Amino acid sequence: MSSLDDYVVDHLILLVGTNPLPNYVAARLLAKPQSRIVLVYSKGTLRYRKALEQVLRQDYENFTTVEVEEANTDNIRNGIWSELQNATGSIGLHYTGGTKAMAVHAYRAVEQLQDNPQVSNVYFSYLDAQQLKLWIGGTGLTGQQRPDVALKVELTIKDLLRLHDLSDLAQSLRQESIWPNVTRALAQIHSDKKKAGEWRTWCKDKLRISKLDNSSSFRKEQELKQLRTDDLPFQVLREALEKDLEGCSFPATFEELIAAARFKRNEHRPFYKADDKMAKWFDGAWLEDYVFTQLQAIADDCQIHDYAMNISPKFSGNETFEFDVAAMRGYQLFALSCTTSDKQGKCKLKLLEAAIRAEQMGGAEARVGLVCCSDDPESLQKQLNGLVREGQVRVFGRKHLFTLKDELTAWLKGLC
Repeated sequence: MSSLDDYVVDHLILLVGTNPLPNYVAARLLAKPQSRIVLVYSKGTLRYRKALEQVLRQDYENFTTVEVEEANTDNIRNGIWSELQNATGSIGLHYTGGTKAMAVHAYRAVEQLQDNPQVSNVYFSYLDAQQLKLWIGGTGLTGQQRPDVALKVELTIKDLLRLHDLSDLAQSLRQESIWPNVTRALAQIHSDKKKAGEWRTWCKDKLRISKLDNSSSFRKEQELKQLRTDDLPFQVLREALEKDLEGCSFPATFEELIAAARFKRNEHRPFYKADDKMAKWFDGAWLEDYVFTQLQAIADDCQIHDYAMNISPKFSGNETFEFDVAAMRGYQLFALSCTTSDKQGKCKLKLLEAAIRAEQMGGAEARVGLVCCSDDPESLQKQLNGLVREGQVRVFGRKHLFTLKDELTAWLKGLC
């Protein structure tokens, strides 16, 4: 079988659509540093063309841009032909992006270049989002080559955001979890429905002003600071705190916990302090740290090279959305949404929103997981199978919490 190096070209044509990810992958696989990269775009995809070029300029310097009318046959064909009619060497067209009209007419224009004696080889490629294979046809090939490229290109979460012109974040990415023993203890508690109910009652009584789950109001900072670890309802949780905070004297107040803990801080303020942020963490946000810790433990085995929490890009109109945890395996995005709720409706809504946003960022290659306390995750997943692409989502419920590391491993390796 031939190597991908055999299809690296001197001139690579990329059709820019609203998802620049396939073009980025194609460029990294099929262009050499000195290759000319031709970006064909329409007015509607100017933003994505600029973002793609900016990210690719980390490795490439020679760019040509061709603006076309996305449904105008002659305009597309002539635009590409005029830029490449005097080209020498090898030419490649990657047609995953752009509209169908752009793909058809660009293909025909490049086909004509095969008759140019100065052109050595012409190749056509397409990135298969489901199989993570690159389909290649062209000069000297009797059939299409389909090399597996899943792990041939590594993309960071930050560069994935940049490809979509989403570098403006509502908060900094977080790449350190806190209190691994505490989050594991809370996962153990939530694995038991009765104990989870006791914990929910404690949170409503001690942390919230209102006892409604949908209330966002927590007690005043001074009240929260005076809470003590011996107020916590489970011995396993108290012991976990002592393990994570060895230098702290117990029993301790919540104010002392904050002072003793090494919370990650951003430029302006700490992620957690003894106010409603701390209350929110105990009330449910701890699950993000637990999921991140489990993911971190299996990253090498699952060939995950980048992962983070609290990915919150600002979409058009300053609309924001947060991926609780995300990981990159090659160029494939795995996005995880987390909730301690066991309500099917809430879980379904959260997962659907995550699936839409994940595909918007990671294309059809993206996979989405929901970690929740549903007692029937299989039923929830079946409900969603008719609304999203097959294999796109995976639901992890209450029974998966304490063995989440193994469940995530199977998911990331495509075993489930």
